[in-house]
Amino acid sequence: MKDNFEACLKVTLQQEGGWSNNPHDPGGQTMKGVTQRTYNDYRNRHGLAFQSVKYIGDAELQDLYRVGYWNPINGDNIAKGLDLMTFDTCVNSSSVEARRLYSQLPQGSPTTKIIAYGRLRLGFMHRLRTWRWFSKGWTARVNRVQSAALEMIR
Repeated sequence: MKDNFEACLKVTLQQEGGWSNNPHDPGGQTMKGVTQRTYNDYRNRHGLAFQSVKYIGDAELQDLYRVGYWNPINGDNIAKGLDLMTFDTCVNSSSVEARRLYSQLPQGSPTTKIIAYGRLRLGFMHRLRTWRWFSKGWTARVNRVQSAALEMIR
C-alpha cells in the first residue's frame, strides 16, 4: 500500500485557490475547495460549532480531504498519477464521478490511462450546465493536473 495523499493534495489545493462565492457555482461559498455545506457536515460530525468555511484550519482541511475525498476513492490503492487524476475529480465533481471515469479507462500504460482520464473528465465537464461559465478554468485545471500526474510517473 502506498501513500501519495500529500503530493496529490498539494496539487489539488493549487487548483482550488482560496475563498469563492461565484453565483454560477452550485457549491456556493467555498474555501480551498471545501463548500460551506461540506464544512458544516464535517464540524457537526466532530461536535464542533458551525463557523464560516473561510476559517477552516489546516488540520481540518487535511482531515476533511483525506476522509471525504481520498478514502472514498481508495486513493492508496490507485496507481501513482492516476490517484491524482481520480482525487482531483473527486474534489471537483464527486467520488461517484471519479470512480465512474476511472472504471472507463482503457487498458494500456500509465501514460495512456492518465491521458484517457483527462479526455473522459473534460467530456463529462462539457456536458454540465455550468460549462459555459467555467470551461476555460476547468480545461486549464484538467491540463495542469494531467501534467502533474504524468510527472508523478516519470
